[in-house]
Amino acid sequence: MSSHCSESHSNEEREALEDDEEEQFSEYEDLTMSLKKRMRLTISQHQDEPVSSHPLDHPLDHSLDHP
Repeated sequence: MSSHCSESHSNEEREALEDDEEEQFSEYEDLTMSLKKRMRLTISQHQDEPVSSHPLDHPLDHSLDHP
């Protein structure tokens, strides 16, 4: 009987640990998502800058932006 009790207890502890890991992973996922969004924003800004500051250097890009 005692061994059965200890087994069930260890299973509960294992489940609690898994829940904690899932929470940490979701937090990490949120961080990576926000980082990707930030990177995408900076990349789009860098792509827009040369077109707006030097429209003559990128006539194709300029025509694509304003059909």
